[in-house]
Amino acid sequence: VIRCLGWRWNTSVVENTEGAAVESAQPLLDAEGRFPVYGSANAMVLQRNMWGIGALGHGTDFRKSHGGSIWGFRYQIRAMERWVAFWADQVPWGSLTKLEDVAASRLADKILGRAAAPQGLSAMHGYLVDALVLTVGSTGLLELLWYHEMPSTIAHDITGPEFKYTLTSEFDVPSPANAAPNLVVRCYMAGSTNETHQIHNSSFTIRPAPGSHPAQWDDPLSQVLPLVAYLKATTDTLKPLVQGLADKRKAAIERRAKKGLLDKDPKGASPLS
Repeated sequence: VIRCLGWRWNTSVVENTEGAAVESAQPLLDAEGRFPVYGSANAMVLQRNMWGIGALGHGTDFRKSHGGSIWGFRYQIRAMERWVAFWADQVPWGSLTKLEDVAASRLADKILGRAAAPQGLSAMHGYLVDALVLTVGSTGLLELLWYHEMPSTIAHDITGPEFKYTLTSEFDVPSPANAAPNLVVRCYMAGSTNETHQIHNSSFTIRPAPGSHPAQWDDPLSQVLPLVAYLKATTDTLKPLVQGLADKRKAAIERRAKKGLLDKDPKGASPLS
């Protein structure tokens, strides 16, 4: 059921025939009574299966990003459509890229290239992130699953708690507000990208080239080489940890096969399941 409510929360959507609001269907509103308060799955607080999109969804990024205008909330709407499809129908995230070469130089080139054409990452900075999940592919080599433009509060739900090692590429909230946002790459371990554990193990900030408009992200000395160095150190640290996780999954599959259990991976055994 989809209702268009205008620029503020309209209680008529949950009123009974006598015009009184049905309390059980009322979401929790912010202090100004303008926007619903949103929880970890981007659903309205007190209403598990109710979401707001467009200007009504601006409560998730009010005074932080551009969700109050079509420039921003068009990306919010696309992300929420993907999220509801995943949550309700187990549809895979609608924009997923697999990189089989996780060399630091190639990964840095991809991240900076994405910064040059950021779309929702820039329009909804501080809200949408790209989640880059490190895993081991069928060849036994380190590979990366790149989930595009997902709300940071549900990144853990999409990528799955079985993926322990994740990078996020995102733009920060600029200060002052009219300044160009910085690109930030953060590294999370042990499934810590969910809302209750948003504590990154390390981060690296790349600033746009001075005086560039639009922002440029290809300066070798101030942007490319420092990012390559950070990514190399990070992937060198994570690679044996990811490999150890993959070995445990493989051993679990072999144990199941010996016991004559169903011939399929246990949860999390397949990175694309």
